[in-house]
Amino acid sequence: MTPAANGKSEHLLLENGPPPSDDRRPTSSSATGDAPPENEAHGAMQTIAGVMGNVLEWYDFALFGFFSDVIATVFFAPSDEANDDAGDDAVDYDNMAGGEGEVLEIDTTRLVHSFAVYGGAFLMRPVGGMVIGFIGDKYG
Repeated sequence: MTPAANGKSEHLLLENGPPPSDDRRPTSSSATGDAPPENEAHGAMQTIAGVMGNVLEWYDFALFGFFSDVIATVFFAPSDEANDDAGDDAVDYDNMAGGEGEVLEIDTTRLVHSFAVYGGAFLMRPVGGMVIGFIGDKYG
């Protein structure tokens, strides 16, 4: 009696599916090297996150530039020339109340140091992008 005559081989064939052939290839995306398709919501969230990061960074730069005189007086030591009574090294600002009252002096050397830090931040942006980009490309 042949295996087809007793019905056992037909039952196994229907239960297990067709026998695998040698020309079948794996369908998993990791085996073929293709990246899985991204959905549109994920791409939109990445765009929103990138825009938010950029806006916050530029807001930080705008605040630093706007308050550079305050940062200069708080964070940098006065220069020796600013202590002279000649006043060549200081910028005089009258008080906002009609020019009367106390006179604010900002040491020019301190202001230049503050703007040097501000400019250094702009110069370090591409360097940081290269370093972080390399780490991201290498380690994911």
